[in-house]
Amino acid sequence: MTNQTASIDPFQHVNAKSKGKRPKYFDDPAMEHLMSMNLSLMQELAVTRERLDSLERVMEDTGILPRSKIESYRPDTIAAQERALAHRKLISTVLRSVEQELDGMKPRPEGTADS
Repeated sequence: MTNQTASIDPFQHVNAKSKGKRPKYFDDPAMEHLMSMNLSLMQELAVTRERLDSLERVMEDTGILPRSKIESYRPDTIAAQERALAHRKLISTVLRSVEQELDGMKPRPEGTADS
């Protein structure tokens, strides 16, 4: 990790409010949130599967590690902590639309405008 990426707060960027009006597909806001969450999950899962597939194929093709070693791997404490952080980031990404709506419902101090 470079110094520049180490100073970036991923949670701040994940929940950044998009510019412009969000397209609406359903009359029920709850359905909009569910659709947004499902699309985010699908995107995250597709990217993860591609990277995992690439990694396993490269490792097996180069004789670095057979897939059976991956199946039997158990994370140590540091790896478990890194996984927990990644889980929090994923949950934040999936729940982004709900969090943005809740944030929009909070009272704003007088004289401030929505961005």
